[in-house]
Amino acid sequence: MKKSLWIPTVAVVLVGAMVLAGLIACAPVAPNLIATPIPPTPVPAISFTLHQEGYGDMGSLPATRGIWSADGLVQDSGAASDITFITGDWGNFQWDTVHGTVLLASETDAQSSISLKVDSDFTNLNIDEDGVWHFEAEGNFVILSGTGNYANLRGEGTVKTAGTVEFLEPDRCPIPEASFCPVLKVVNEYEGKGRFD
Repeated sequence: MKKSLWIPTVAVVLVGAMVLAGLIACAPVAPNLIATPIPPTPVPAISFTLHQEGYGDMGSLPATRGIWSADGLVQDSGAASDITFITGDWGNFQWDTVHGTVLLASETDAQSSISLKVDSDFTNLNIDEDGVWHFEAEGNFVILSGTGNYANLRGEGTVKTAGTVEFLEPDRCPIPEASFCPVLKVVNEYEGKGRFD
């Protein structure tokens, strides 16, 4: 029993000694076999610019419509509409946050559209000497869904908002028999990353 274990042990010791003495060459590692890290694929940038305008009354935030254009992953433009609500006191211009969904319809394909969800905090509120309300907000957006060419579009990012509320005299208001006529004008800048799944 001891002899059978001793012979291979001697062989291992002899081979190791010969390697150390340089009598048995060790094959070098080929440089091209060394694994190199693969850089991550950059996520395409996506940006939307949205100009909106709406008329309403003092009881609620005016619904707005407008136009949009996009650059980056999406190259398109068209009509825009939204459903938005503000937390705080709308009538007294004490606003806290704004939340809503925005529908972007493509002008190049009637079957294509993009739906965005937006959540923002107001960062600046002031009233100028002419009584015009000025506001700014910052927050985040996510692409909820798409149709047509944008059915598989996914993305998210940040949004910056700037706008005004100006009050027209009733005789200048496009809403019939309005006693108050706030005109809401908004510019939204969306910047983020997107992809097509």
